[in-house]
Amino acid sequence: MDVLEIKTREELEAWFEQRPPAVAQVVAARAALRSLPYIVEAKNDENFESRVLLPVLRAVTIPWAALRYPTHNIYFLAAKAAYFNASGLAERTATHAAFATGADVVISDAAAHAVNFSYAATLIDAFWNESLQDCAFLEGAIEQGDEIEHAARDLAGEPSWRTQPMPAEALERWGELKGSLSNAGDKWHVWRDWYQARLDGGKTIDVPNDLLEDLDVRIATLDEELWKQGPAEVNAKIQELMDGTLEVLALSLSDDIPPQEPASIKPEWRGDFLTLPNTKAQDDLSGASIEAAFGSLIDQVEDVIQGISSESNIDPRVLKYLEKLRDKIPTEVPNERTLFSLGHDQEKLGHLVNSQLEEWSADVAAGMHSLHLQFERTIDKFPEWRAFKASHGRDAFSEDEIKEISIIAENVVDQLEPLVEQGAVDSEIVSALRGFANVLVSDFTPEEILVSNDLLAADVLEVVNNILKSLASWALEKSKILIKSLDKGVDKVAEQVGHDATVGLYNLVKNLLKVSVYGASGVTMVTVPIVKLFPKTFEWLQPVLKSLLGI
Repeated sequence: MDVLEIKTREELEAWFEQRPPAVAQVVAARAALRSLPYIVEAKNDENFESRVLLPVLRAVTIPWAALRYPTHNIYFLAAKAAYFNASGLAERTATHAAFATGADVVISDAAAHAVNFSYAATLIDAFWNESLQDCAFLEGAIEQGDEIEHAARDLAGEPSWRTQPMPAEALERWGELKGSLSNAGDKWHVWRDWYQARLDGGKTIDVPNDLLEDLDVRIATLDEELWKQGPAEVNAKIQELMDGTLEVLALSLSDDIPPQEPASIKPEWRGDFLTLPNTKAQDDLSGASIEAAFGSLIDQVEDVIQGISSESNIDPRVLKYLEKLRDKIPTEVPNERTLFSLGHDQEKLGHLVNSQLEEWSADVAAGMHSLHLQFERTIDKFPEWRAFKASHGRDAFSEDEIKEISIIAENVVDQLEPLVEQGAVDSEIVSALRGFANVLVSDFTPEEILVSNDLLAADVLEVVNNILKSLASWALEKSKILIKSLDKGVDKVAEQVGHDATVGLYNLVKNLLKVSVYGASGVTMVTVPIVKLFPKTFEWLQPVLKSLLGI
């Protein structure tokens, strides 16, 4: 019989008897979690928090954690034994989960007798059907040959209501209980956040998986003597464990972000705004001397233009290129973006001279050669350009790699747009990067792109790298502020960071880093992660992303 067609408790018990015990255990644990909000019905009972709520929370925590983290079974067995001894309940063998039988919810194993309250008969079908869906999930895993412990672990990490929305009445009860936990004092918010994470299929706190596992296991296996002391002490200990986990994360955050390398764009943060520096490029000469050098270069370009205007065998694109170059050369010390653009023009001019020298007359060839040498000497007066050439002068990219670099740049542009709209990133950065991506694959002629654009490709890659370094540095700093927030409530986080918009910006930046590096469904992205495509450039990203995203 298809498990989804099961109609009676007897049929389900028979189905469980033919499956490994872990099947019933995980279904029971998840059914108990779904039922939890109805505990609010007993809120007026005497000593509700200490005699009802805390023991029930303990009862659902142990089996959930045992299934989610099966390698720690020995600790959970001890915790379960302590629970039963403390509660005076005799452990019984049961192979059925929590289902509606008239007005009661019956929970097997660790949750047996711990949840005993009534709920509206209108919800019987919803609870029953969701548990049958859990059974079907596990049955499918068994049929595919998966280890049942692994399937149980995966299912334990899923949202409590996995295949249908949480019923309105259950949601209402949770809203009521959630409000009580938020306002009760004694740090009851730790359980509010714990249970919301179970509903969402998320993390108890936002830390990497290894730290999360340690935290969840430690909560589920708290010492019996501590539980006897009551909610204030238990909740304070859980808060201490959460804070300690966050402190470990803070210490482990990789600050090993290398400095930005010479490139056309080296963005800088001004508060929470990423923009371009407004300083001029440093040169080896005085300001007046470099300006005179540029003036002389302009004159020389004009002389060459005049000299080739009457030549019949000159490609008209050469003349057009020289005219654009003449108009582009500055009359004052340039900023670094303009400097690097001139440097790429100088490299392109060198390629042009080398590739077409034999086609020109002696006078034109001499004039072009002299112009290229003067251009190169002038640009090389800037240490930043020299350093860039020293690092990338021998870089050689295949045509496919150049296309990939262009796609990477375009993707980062797309991911930066929301940050521009948020007022967090200067639109000039986006415009400049988009311009680089376009120039990279649409320049002089197809034959010359591969040869003349190696340095440009290296520059675009380094620009992307510098942008990601800037964003990662900012996100790491904000992570540390968030981690220092002792109360994980939204208002407290907003207060610690500065304002809600900054929290939103932080999430956008983390998403950009993840999507840019790993890709995401629905996003145009290179088919291979950029860390693997260009490991030399982006190797620093892996430990940083692990710190930020738990990857």
